[in-house]
Parts: sequence; C-alpha cells; structure tokens
Amino acid sequence: MLRERQLSRSPAAHLNQPEGGPICPTSKLSALTRALCESWNADTSAYPRWSPHTPSRGQCAVTALVVQDALGGDLERVTVDGQSHYYNRLLDGTELDLTRDQFAVWAPTTPETRTREYVLSYAPTTSRYELLKARVAEHTRTHPSGPHTVPFLEPMMP
Repeated sequence: MLRERQLSRSPAAHLNQPEGGPICPTSKLSALTRALCESWNADTSAYPRWSPHTPSRGQCAVTALVVQDALGGDLERVTVDGQSHYYNRLLDGTELDLTRDQFAVWAPTTPETRTREYVLSYAPTTSRYELLKARVAEHTRTHPSGPHTVPFLEPMMP
C-alpha cells in the first residue's frame, strides 16, 4: 500500500511511498525541490503561456529528468486531462511528482515507464532540460545553505 504526503515548503511536491519504506534523505530532497522550484521559468516550460503564478506548469518532463539525474530511478508517464505528464519512481519504489499541482484534478491514466532516450528524443525537451539542469546546478553552488547540496553526477545507489 502506498501512502501519499505533500512535502513541506513546496505545494508542488507529492510523494507516494511504500508503507514503511525508505525515502531519499529529506535534506537532499528539500534542496533539490527548492533548487528546481526556484529555477523554473518560461524558457524551461513546455506551456506557451507559462506564468509565475503556476510555475510548475509545463515543467514535468524536464523536472523528472533532473530528479532522475540526482536520485536515480525511473521516468513514469501518464496522461492527465488529455496532457502527457512525467514524474519519477525512485529506486525504493517511492513515486515523486514535483509538478502535480499544475492539474486542477488529478485523474491519471495507468503509468508507463519511459527511457531517458525517449523523453529526450524531442529536441525542445532536450534544450529545456539542459537549461534547467544548468540552473539547478548553479543554484546548488551559490545557495546560502552551501555548495554541492545536490550532487547531480552521483545518483543515489540502491
């Protein structure tokens, strides 16, 4: 059975984790979530009318890729209200969705695992991913909490 909770500090972050199961260290997840939320912008969004009032809108694929860089796991794809949506399934089975709040009603189709190659096969997604990854990396180098809070080149090992 999965239990769902919303992460503090980010209305966008949702976790579904196995009952009693482990999750990535809270400090690492909080640092990653903060860096992503503060790095989202119109040029990292797939949504043409992006607004700072709903910053997660159109950020799901690129966000899921950056989360996978940092935490490992799989990329999951669902359809919600006719729109493609990506989130992460971490190595311990935890579902992590940092952009779910872009949907007024959460009624997804059955998830399908997608490869990085598949998600990055669309050139605009690749460009937006590279931009977001660079911003998040810069954020972690310059944030007052200290450098290297999210080691992107060292995913969590099982």
